[in-house]
Amino acid sequence: MSSTFRPLSTLEQFKEKITELSEELAERIDKRKVAGTTVTLELKSTKFDVVQKSMSLKSHIWLAEDLARYCHQLLD
Repeated sequence: MSSTFRPLSTLEQFKEKITELSEELAERIDKRKVAGTTVTLELKSTKFDVVQKSMSLKSHIWLAEDLARYCHQLLD
């Protein structure tokens, strides 16, 4: 899932946005009855510099809480 939104500047703003997007993604996952083992977080600056981090997991995830938790770990 990819989304563009207004620039964020604080870690707390990023975490709030990740939580929001995780909830949206979990709904999409539930509708399709799928799950995943890799979480990827891609951040793009206002100058279009891109930073991408990924994490492979040992088990499948699909819940918003899990998606947000792992993305928060990647952000830290």
